[in-house]
Amino acid sequence: MTSSNSVDTTRQSEGLSFVIVNYNGVSSLPDMLESIKAYPIEREEIIVVDDGSTDGSVDWLRAHHPDVRIVALARNTGCVGHVRNQGLRAARGRYVFLSDNDIELLPDCLHRLLEVVNSSPEVFCATPRLVYRERRDMIFQSGNRLHFLGLSTGTRRGELITESTDNALFDNCGGGIMLLDRAVAEKIGYFDEEYLHAWGDDGELHTRGALYGYRCLHVPQALATHRAKEHGSSRAFGQIHNRLRLMFTLYRSRTLLLIAPSLMLFEIGLALASVPGGFAGSYFGAIREAWRGRKDILRMRAEMQGRRQVEDSEILQSGKFELPGGIAGGRLVTLLLAVLRMIFDTNWRVVRWFDHKSRTRFERQSQAID
Repeated sequence: MTSSNSVDTTRQSEGLSFVIVNYNGVSSLPDMLESIKAYPIEREEIIVVDDGSTDGSVDWLRAHHPDVRIVALARNTGCVGHVRNQGLRAARGRYVFLSDNDIELLPDCLHRLLEVVNSSPEVFCATPRLVYRERRDMIFQSGNRLHFLGLSTGTRRGELITESTDNALFDNCGGGIMLLDRAVAEKIGYFDEEYLHAWGDDGELHTRGALYGYRCLHVPQALATHRAKEHGSSRAFGQIHNRLRLMFTLYRSRTLLLIAPSLMLFEIGLALASVPGGFAGSYFGAIREAWRGRKDILRMRAEMQGRRQVEDSEILQSGKFELPGGIAGGRLVTLLLAVLRMIFDTNWRVVRWFDHKSRTRFERQSQAID
């Protein structure tokens, strides 16, 4: 095999499984499967995990792609974590390219991802840059980082690729399209099935992996197209619920205590904004749902804190963030956020100082033992 770029496409994929998550995607699956089968790489298998579709997806697959393995769930669960886990458990390959049903692979995408995952035993996941199907020169999503308030720091959505000067790899959390080392994903514990399909259901696995000492890297040079959908405030309930679950399972108790001033300010502002934003019911409902799941949150928290290898300041950051609930911008909101961010950033410097002191003390103790 040859490639138009510098990536060595002759390198073996060492058992590559494709796992496609599907729900009522009979109109998207043809292009997706054509893209996979046309891609010049050896593959172990293609698996479609169908979450109880009612549009004939399963029958269409059986008639037109008998070589595709189908994991058909009896009913629609609406739980993307469960659907993904079913696919990961069914896969036989060492690597799994996990995807939605509306992706089209562009040249060298998989080879670049494989190259990154193979670069170090610490790297268990790599994510591609997604561009709009209709505008391949425009970014739909290009990696993400996690703000200490449990928010996304930005996907660079709407930027032109030609204007994007930073194409270096960086640690990523988020993005439902990914290449995984299946053995490490199993060791980490697969996807948390208590997350709702809205926000963070993918990034939680990436962040948990980072907490345990692994890395998920975003690869801007690996490109795939995506059929964009705008959700606005329709996913506010899931966004807020998942955000709370992430913070209260992932963060150290010390971090939660130190960021309490920023967290209180933000929650008050978000609660007030939820009324004119039309998602007040979702906001308070999400808090109630998280409270109902507190026993599972505490169970998950105990496991994660017991296995952590790094401090919170190594995987979280401050700076700009995206607001949940589809809150509209405006001059007043922009000004208020600018003021709040100065407070938040100052608060985060305190957390980083404590983390640095803790890490230094631990290193000294380790040296003394040695």
